[in-house]
Amino acid sequence: MRLPDVDRDMVVSLRKYVAIVSHVQGRARLKISMDILRHPLLQEISKFKEEEVIAAAKKVRGVVDVRLNMMARSLVVQYDPNEIEPSDLKDFLETKEDSMAKLLLNKYMDALIL
Repeated sequence: MRLPDVDRDMVVSLRKYVAIVSHVQGRARLKISMDILRHPLLQEISKFKEEEVIAAAKKVRGVVDVRLNMMARSLVVQYDPNEIEPSDLKDFLETKEDSMAKLLLNKYMDALIL
């Protein structure tokens, strides 16, 4: 199954279910909340295989490696801090303003490697 174009509004809404567990420059470990199971788009999201999600994430310029463990609800992202500003990940996940989150998302989604 090929991943469709990323629905940026969906990504912004899903960020509310993700928290930073640890973050050092170049590597972030994220935890996915069990509350995501109540998200209305869960059925659509669950159609994708783990490998497809990882491959899509690796297309973002600056992302070096991604490890997803669905059983542990954990996501580890290794990135090049020269390409991705370390504070942007924290700001994206923690801002209460969807408009700010969308601006940060667009900054990196517009830099997709095609």
